[in-house]
Amino acid sequence: MNVILRFIRKPMLLKIKTIVKAIPFSVVDFDVFYRLERIKHPDILEVVDQDIDIRFANINDVDALNKCVNKNKLYKKRFNNGDYCIIAIAIKSKCIVGYEWFSTLEKHIEERYKYELSIPGDAIYAYDAFVRDNYRGKRIWSAILQKATRIMVKENRKKIITNVDYGNNLSIRVHIKRGFMVTSIAFYIQLFKFKLIKEKHKCS
Repeated sequence: MNVILRFIRKPMLLKIKTIVKAIPFSVVDFDVFYRLERIKHPDILEVVDQDIDIRFANINDVDALNKCVNKNKLYKKRFNNGDYCIIAIAIKSKCIVGYEWFSTLEKHIEERYKYELSIPGDAIYAYDAFVRDNYRGKRIWSAILQKATRIMVKENRKKIITNVDYGNNLSIRVHIKRGFMVTSIAFYIQLFKFKLIKEKHKCS
C-alpha cells in the first residue's frame, strides 16, 4: 500500500518515467533532466579539512577511483578522451573520498543513454560527481568546483554546465546554493533505435 501511495504522490513526469522503466527489453525509454549552469563563481574560498587534498587525477589513479565506484573501462576511456577528473583524497588513508569529471570536448556521449550532448564553446561540462557518505557536509564538492576554475582559465571557458535528473530536488537545491541556475528542462525519448532529446528553455 505504501508503494502505491508513493507512486500516486509522484509528479506526472515521474509517474511516466516509472512506468516506462518497467517495460522489459529496453525497447522504449523516457527520462527527464534539468540543465544547469554556473557563470558567477562564489567569492568565498572553500576550505576543507586539513587532512583532505584536492588535486587533478590521472590515469594512474584509476585503481583508487574503482574503490569508490567500479567503472574501470569508463575511467580509462575518459582519460584517453582528454576529460579532466578532480579528486579529494584523505591524506592519512590515501583514499579518494570524492571526485567529479569535467569535459571540454565539443561533444559528450551521455553514458546512460549513449546520446550525444553538445558542449558550448564557452563552457565545461561537469558530470559524475561522487562524495563518500561519511565525508558529505565537509565542502568537498564545493572545493572540487573551485579547483575546476583552473580548467576554465586553461581552456578559456566562462561557465560550468551540468545535468540533474528531474525529481532530484536535493541535488537541485545544492547546485543552486553553489551558484548554479536552472536554464532548461530536457526530455529524453528512446523507441527501439530512435533517440531524441527535446529541450525546453526556462524562459519559454
